[in-house]
Amino acid sequence: MKRLISILLALAMVFALAACGAAPEEEENQVMTDEEIADKTQQAAEVAVDAGRKSTVDSDERIDSIKVIINTMPNSLSAFYGLDAPTTFINSVIYETLLWRSGVTEYSPRLAKNWYYETDAEDSVIFELYDNITDWNGNKIEASDVVFSYDGIAASGRAANFSYYDHAEVVDPLTVRIVLKSKIEDLVSFAAMFSDVWIISEASYDEATASTNPVGTGPYKIKEFVTDAYIILEANDDYWQKDDIQPWAAQNAQEIRIDFINDSSQALIAFTSGETVFLDIGARDLDDFLNGQYAGKYTITQRLSTDAFGLAPNCHESSLMSDENLRMAVFYALDSQDFIDAAGANTFRACTTLVSPAIADYDESWDTIESYTTTQDLELAKEYLEKSSYNGETLTIMTKQFPLELNTIAQVTEQALKQIGINCEIKQYEHAVMLEQMQDPTTFDLYTSSGRESFNSITNIDKTLDVGYGSVAGYSTNFVQDPEMQSLIDAANNVDTYSAETTRAVMEYALDHAYLYSIMYGCQFGAFAENVAQIYQTIAGETMYNACEYYLD
Repeated sequence: MKRLISILLALAMVFALAACGAAPEEEENQVMTDEEIADKTQQAAEVAVDAGRKSTVDSDERIDSIKVIINTMPNSLSAFYGLDAPTTFINSVIYETLLWRSGVTEYSPRLAKNWYYETDAEDSVIFELYDNITDWNGNKIEASDVVFSYDGIAASGRAANFSYYDHAEVVDPLTVRIVLKSKIEDLVSFAAMFSDVWIISEASYDEATASTNPVGTGPYKIKEFVTDAYIILEANDDYWQKDDIQPWAAQNAQEIRIDFINDSSQALIAFTSGETVFLDIGARDLDDFLNGQYAGKYTITQRLSTDAFGLAPNCHESSLMSDENLRMAVFYALDSQDFIDAAGANTFRACTTLVSPAIADYDESWDTIESYTTTQDLELAKEYLEKSSYNGETLTIMTKQFPLELNTIAQVTEQALKQIGINCEIKQYEHAVMLEQMQDPTTFDLYTSSGRESFNSITNIDKTLDVGYGSVAGYSTNFVQDPEMQSLIDAANNVDTYSAETTRAVMEYALDHAYLYSIMYGCQFGAFAENVAQIYQTIAGETMYNACEYYLD
């Protein structure tokens, strides 16, 4: 197998320098095997509490305060507009939803103690609220507040997968009916409708202050918020739920300070000096924590990312890549290990199918599907190229500036395709500009892709291949228009027909027609301070610091 050693080493150096500001003379990190890494790390759930020490596990006391760092500030804390990734932890403890999603099709009570479909047609759902819910101002949360919240998010235009919603109505003070335009069929919309809408008090809502000083019902309140600097959350001593405290609502710290710092060097200094309880370990610093100056001083965890990075071909009939033979030629010319070597051998792993194995419903039998994701075959690639309509044209690879992994994929792809005689050019855009460019099938031939779904694999796939996600009516985001493909996606994403088998059928068909190439997924490392006794993470792998256990001695 032909390797791109010189190119990969050059790319690895470029991206390491860009990401971390490392000096040119700095030595490369040691490349470790999975077994060597496993010996020095733990999964979060495996971290055991030392029973000989006093901790929040066996005490009603709280740790006085903790400090964590996230790399970007939330754009808004509003229940209607705060939808960006940095707000995930903050909003999940200051607001609450009707239900808490705990699996692909599993839901637990949060504000609603009971729920059921009202009719055989399943076009409306009844929710019965707990009778003692209050917000931080002491206002009781009733059915009318649920109506206000649902209508508010629907009117905001920011709700995702909300097309089934018709209206909400009060049945009685503690019972609300969510009326749908039709029965919810797809898994994503069900979750969006019932576990993603923050419920707030109409009496407390003030649009002028909602983005920086909102009023919620959750276990933590906002004590102080300084734009572009930090936010301090404090435990809500009047939290309404006293009888059945779920892990996501624990209050193991009196105060949680979150600093917004986008400099990895500053974050490292803050952690190693004892200021913060957690650090995302970047590729440059990993060896220091596993083998070097910080080895043995902290609890080091690893988790697989649900985000799979890859390539999506422009399948529009006007595009060169509408030729399946050309798509096969391109994908069989690539070797996922080349991308991993360039992006960071310790921090990425190869996909064996179209999604990361970290997604909750991943089935190991999917690893047996044979395709270009598991095999590089240059001779086969050349055979497909010979059968294609390709005639020396330059293919355009479109990519975003960030994350850097997408740029790595674009550059390695460009170099790899030269081996079989395909010329490429790379066009790099800011995120918003790339979204605009993706709506025009004449602007690209391939684009670098990624997916973010933690619960069901099909969602990661159908965001690329489902026509419902495309900006151009009747096409997917990479301009696939294939009724059979769409039928398979609909079956795999339906609440009644979803299964490992229907999901596998989507993958096999997509691979057979070279509609998508998922190349690699991340292995993310974190360091926890000595006073963290046990780590609590959601199914999505997000650490909830309020629910972690802490040593008090």
